[in-house]
Amino acid sequence: MSAETITDALLKAAAPVVSAVDERIALEVLPQGSDYPAIAYQIVSDIGVQYLNEKVSESVARVQINPLAKDPGALLVLHAAVRGAMEGSHKTIAGFRILSCRFEAFGPPSKDSLTGVWTKPADYILIYE
Repeated sequence: MSAETITDALLKAAAPVVSAVDERIALEVLPQGSDYPAIAYQIVSDIGVQYLNEKVSESVARVQINPLAKDPGALLVLHAAVRGAMEGSHKTIAGFRILSCRFEAFGPPSKDSLTGVWTKPADYILIYE
C-alpha cells in the first residue's frame, strides 16, 4: 500500500505530468468515461526487507506506469514527464523516504482497437523506507 501512496504523490507533484494529464491519474483502472491523455499505474510487487540488526528496514517495489494517449507521439511526451517525476533518490514524499527510484524497462506498445487509445508500459524499481 505504501508504494501506491508514493507513486500517486510523485506523479501528482510533478508539474509536467499534471499539465499533460490534469487529474487523470489512477491506480490500475481509469474511471469510466475518462478523457485522454491519462496515466494508470499498478504495483506489481511490494516486498519489505528486514535486516538482521532490525535497525534498518526497507521495501522494494516494482511499479508499472501505463500512459494512455490517442497517438504514439503523445506517449513519448508522457513517458518523459513520468520519468522526470519518478526517477531520483534521497527525497521524502507522503511521509516515506525514497532511497532510490529508477527506470527498469519498457513493454511493447499497443493500441486498443475499440477506443483507438495507445499505451506502452514502463517499469520502475522503487526502494523506500
